[in-house]
Amino acid sequence: MSLILTHINRFGIIHASDSNLSAPGQDVIEGKKVFAIEYLNAGLSLAGTYSVDGTDMNIWMEEFIEAQRVAEVSTLKQFSEILQQRLQSSLRGNEFLLGCMIQISGYSETNGVTHPELWFLRNIHAINSETGQYENSDETIAISEDFATRDLLLNTTIDRYNFREHEFDYSYFNGFAPGRISYHYLTRSLDLFFNYVWSNEIWKFRPPSNLNDYKLLINSYISTIDTLFQLSDEYGRRIGGKPQFHLIPAPI
Repeated sequence: MSLILTHINRFGIIHASDSNLSAPGQDVIEGKKVFAIEYLNAGLSLAGTYSVDGTDMNIWMEEFIEAQRVAEVSTLKQFSEILQQRLQSSLRGNEFLLGCMIQISGYSETNGVTHPELWFLRNIHAINSETGQYENSDETIAISEDFATRDLLLNTTIDRYNFREHEFDYSYFNGFAPGRISYHYLTRSLDLFFNYVWSNEIWKFRPPSNLNDYKLLINSYISTIDTLFQLSDEYGRRIGGKPQFHLIPAPI
């Protein structure tokens, strides 16, 4: 499947993914899973099926993004809703069975205030609270905006009109369940380790202070999950390969 990640903080947005494509009976190859949407100052990452109506995602998604630019689609909301409609009408039955998850994030403006948005498209509608496995997949593509109209509103400590002045980190990640769950516990454990080291002034280490610093951390996390899968006798290289990134600095 994949491991995809969108990380949002006051420095900007990071889209990240592993690069391996795997299928039963086929050799593992690498494919593009992170796509820039330059004209909207945004990007996306995808997991699950790597084709739409039989066309590989590295071709189909680039053509879709260019078509929206030419059509002058001007907001992430509109872009995401059109993508939802196209996937709904174009995915084949076997492609729905493989699952489809796409995270789209960038900067939008509401009432003169520039802020991040994160749109999540998927045909998998639940996660088992005990096992962490995805459940309730079907042939319906759901869509939601999970940052600006949900998580940011729930965080009463952040001034939504000046969020760049606040320390905050939001990570949204999906993909093959064993990898996704391992990523969750890895980051929880390493956050404790890093915070312990950074808090000791004698050791002279510092926490991330820009978007590229965060990229370094995320690269190490994804590479560690890659190592887990290389050591696995069960899963093969379903997650792995060179991590892919698209960085979007916060607008000034």
